[in-house]
Amino acid sequence: MITVSDSTPLIHFGTIKRLDLLRSMYGQVVITKAVHREVVTEGIALGKTDAFLVEKAIGDWIEVANPEGDAGEFCSQHGIHIGEAESILIARELNVNLLLINERDGRRTAKNAGVKVRDNWRDFRLHRETYFDGRGSGRDIGHF
Repeated sequence: MITVSDSTPLIHFGTIKRLDLLRSMYGQVVITKAVHREVVTEGIALGKTDAFLVEKAIGDWIEVANPEGDAGEFCSQHGIHIGEAESILIARELNVNLLLINERDGRRTAKNAGVKVRDNWRDFRLHRETYFDGRGSGRDIGHF
């Protein structure tokens, strides 16, 4: 199964050092250059652990690809960020099984574009014990 991911799911799984769960649930993951820049390039500059983990997975089970469509125009038309726009466009162009995207406007735009979406908050709720190994709620890591 091929899945496209926007930035937030990668950051969430990476922050709790459980990108392996993302891989086991979704297999191959495609991200765009804008998502790579936001998660990896900017994250490494800030010293974020999740950025280094995502960078390590690139070329293994995470692939970076760019959409052929004009993401800038798509942003303007739908009022979403560039990473979301690129993710929606590449998901549509590759006809992938699923797009992981948390932002409400991005999810709505993707659905309207005919892309199946999933908010990874659902994955956290379904598998809370697996993610946290009994270490407490997501609030303990500052993102939930």
